[in-house]
Amino acid sequence: MEEIETYEPTAYERLMALVSYLAFFVPILTKDSQRSTFVSYHMKQSINLLITNLFFVTVYGLVIFLFSIYLPDGPSLLYILLSVFWLFPIYLTGKGIANSSRGDWEPLPLIGKNLIVK
Repeated sequence: MEEIETYEPTAYERLMALVSYLAFFVPILTKDSQRSTFVSYHMKQSINLLITNLFFVTVYGLVIFLFSIYLPDGPSLLYILLSVFWLFPIYLTGKGIANSSRGDWEPLPLIGKNLIVK
């Protein structure tokens, strides 16, 4: 991963970086992602988080579908255990929001260093 020149972001940059985790397109529309390296960094992290979440949704849906075919008894312990699967993307979103609001340049765990969108 390339080195990014870090600096102390302004309150507005921190706010826009936080907003990027809730709606990644807002910094693009306001062009803050082009003006601020900090906002751009967190916007890329949030887009990668979105791609990861889409992967989780697909895998989760596929597993639930396959198990509903082979285990048609309704909700079981397996379904409950698979629901824990959603804690990871929720944790990553919270971590990204916390990092951006504090002004940290820390990448997200597991997915932050292996960026799909660079």
